[in-house]
Amino acid sequence: MPISFEEEWRAKVESVRRTNFWRHVSRPPFGPLAPPKTAIPRDAVVVGPGWGVRGDARTHEDETSRVGIADLKRFLHESFGLTPEENGKTQRFVTFRITGTGQPPSLWNTTFRLSVDANGIRVSASSGHGVLRACLYLSNLWRLRRCPWLAPGTRHVCPAVLLHIGADLWGGVYHAGMDTRTRRRRKFSRVGADGDKRHAYYGVV
Repeated sequence: MPISFEEEWRAKVESVRRTNFWRHVSRPPFGPLAPPKTAIPRDAVVVGPGWGVRGDARTHEDETSRVGIADLKRFLHESFGLTPEENGKTQRFVTFRITGTGQPPSLWNTTFRLSVDANGIRVSASSGHGVLRACLYLSNLWRLRRCPWLAPGTRHVCPAVLLHIGADLWGGVYHAGMDTRTRRRRKFSRVGADGDKRHAYYGVV
C-alpha cells in the first residue's frame, strides 16, 4: 500500500533529525552540549571563565549588532555554562568592532576579519550585519566543535552565498523544506535571540 505524503515527509524529517549536524547545529540553538569527542589542539585559544564579550561604541548604537552579541552571550551561557560579562575579574575578551568608513553600509557586505591570539579574540566588520554574521559563525562553529575554541591567527571570513535578511526576493529559488507542524520553510539555520531564523553559509579566504 503506497504511503501518504505526510507519512513519507515525517519519515524524512525524523531521518534528518537523527543526523549529527541536526543535533548540534540545526536544532533549537541552546542547551548544554556533550564534551567534544576529539582532542582540542594544544595551541588553541579557548573561551572559558574569566572571558567577556563586548562591542565598541558603534556596535552599541547598532541594533543588529546588539542582537548578535546578545545571542552569542546567551549561547555561551546556556551551552557551556559561561557568563561572559564585563567586570573587574574579566581578563580576556571576544571584542566586536564596526570599522566602516561612515558611508551607508551595504547589507550584502558581511565579510569580517577574525584575529585570535592568547590575549583575546577580535572581530572587525564593516557593518552591523557583518557583526551579526560573525556572532552566528562563532556560535555555529563552537556548537559543532562542542567547545568554544579557535586556532590562533588572522583570517577573513566571508559568506560563500550572500545573505538577505528580510522577505524573499522576487524571482528567488529557495530549496527549503516545510515544517509539517508550522507550515513554514525550514533550512539548516539557527534561531537568534529575537526569534528570527538566520541562514548562513561560510567560506574562509
